[in-house]
Amino acid sequence: MLKLGIRVSKRTVQRYMKKRVPGDGQRWTTFLRNHVTWACDFVQTFDVLFRPIFVLFFLDLARRRIMHAAVTRAPSDDWCAQQARNTTLDIQREVLVVDRDAKLERRSG
Repeated sequence: MLKLGIRVSKRTVQRYMKKRVPGDGQRWTTFLRNHVTWACDFVQTFDVLFRPIFVLFFLDLARRRIMHAAVTRAPSDDWCAQQARNTTLDIQREVLVVDRDAKLERRSG
């Protein structure tokens, strides 16, 4: 409205904005606190000859512990899936948080 040269008070804007009804859905932080218990991510480092090495960590967020770590020179989707299976042989996690890491190939479907 200001760009159009119309001055409007804060109270007028509040009156016409949609009000948030309590309990109309979960916030992202609430979802994470209630459901997400594990996360995984890569760390890139180098060996003595300066060749890249990738370390995949699985973290238990509730206990703040590293549950599994694996090292490879060339991470792939199959390798990552196998590491996830190795980590969760006896425990089935509900949600695992991952990012869109470019180290992994993109699968269709």
